[in-house]
Amino acid sequence: IRDSFHPDLLDNLDPTDPTMFAVDLYDLDNSDLLSDKFNMESFGHGTRAAGVAAARGDNNKGYAGVCPSCQLLLIRMFDNNEGAAAAIDEAVDRGADIISGSWGWPPPHDQLLEVMDEAVADGVTVFMAMTNDDIDNCGDTGEIDTSSPHSVIAVSGSTDYDKRSPYPREGLGYGTCMDILAPTRGGEKGIHTTSVEMTVDGKLATYWHDFIGTSASTPMAAGVAGLLLSLDNSLAPIDIQRILQDTADRINPIDGKYSRVSGFSDPDGTPKYGYGRINAYEAARLVANPTLGDDRPGKGGMDLLLRDHAHDWGNTEQPSNTLFNSPRTQSWANRSVDIKIDSGTFEPTLTTAADFEEFNTEALVSGAPARVYVRLRNRGPNPVPGTTMKLH
Repeated sequence: IRDSFHPDLLDNLDPTDPTMFAVDLYDLDNSDLLSDKFNMESFGHGTRAAGVAAARGDNNKGYAGVCPSCQLLLIRMFDNNEGAAAAIDEAVDRGADIISGSWGWPPPHDQLLEVMDEAVADGVTVFMAMTNDDIDNCGDTGEIDTSSPHSVIAVSGSTDYDKRSPYPREGLGYGTCMDILAPTRGGEKGIHTTSVEMTVDGKLATYWHDFIGTSASTPMAAGVAGLLLSLDNSLAPIDIQRILQDTADRINPIDGKYSRVSGFSDPDGTPKYGYGRINAYEAARLVANPTLGDDRPGKGGMDLLLRDHAHDWGNTEQPSNTLFNSPRTQSWANRSVDIKIDSGTFEPTLTTAADFEEFNTEALVSGAPARVYVRLRNRGPNPVPGTTMKLH
């Protein structure tokens, strides 16, 4: 990024000295805003990404970012592995809680992989964009990408129709290392955000209305993480990752082929949907304090879930048996995937999740005893102290 004085970003820097939160590792100064040596930044790429995550809200200017009051740390770097490693180290040293990387130069070398792992070990949540090309990013069938390490949260894209884009180079990276999807272009609309570039009339434009690819979806996911840390700053990177995954909407389940056990897309095939598309409302509500006072208070980091059926993952914005295909329709809410019956001659006691999943539920036999096994899940990062279940 270079437009650290953008009117919709400035208030989320240090208002007394914005340069304290804008670091230039490229040429160590703030000159030549639109010169050729700024490469992509002459087209506003970094400024766009910053605005998606944290453009200031409620200021009667432009657009609001996902986390409109989050503080920004803007770092400009060389477009190579060494530059990326230096930028991540700089962010950690300056106390960043979240790092959002809308870039990638596969394959990353060992130094960059090590620096990313160390940042997460230090408590920094790292989001990395998967490729815009429709290729495996995880090294299963091709080269690894900067989004491949398990320590980082790998983000690919979904459209405003809640599907993968039908167009090339619009957020299509995939693989076993992918975590979540976040919105980008591919349907009818792109992402509106801050920018810095020259118009055809030679004037400076401050906003862009069609930001696309994983460059847009990654800071959007990072902005949701900012909301979570604003609600609970004790969350570790693995907590944030699991919250985003567990509250994601399993969009387009026909193509997504989500595992009914883990919720991960097509685990035995070609995972292209990860754990689904992020849901900021569900993620924030899961973490928020129960005493917020509205009609749908937060859950304080605890959310026991008993699933009605395979498409039910606990989200409450839509009925749990609503499919996210367009047009949205209902699926049959049949027998719960979390209740199994052992009747007649009892099998050995089910004691593990694997035992439960492998067991084929049986029909009740009149006059014969039966065991009922019920699986509860906690979507929240905090342990539930105790619960009572009633069977009728």
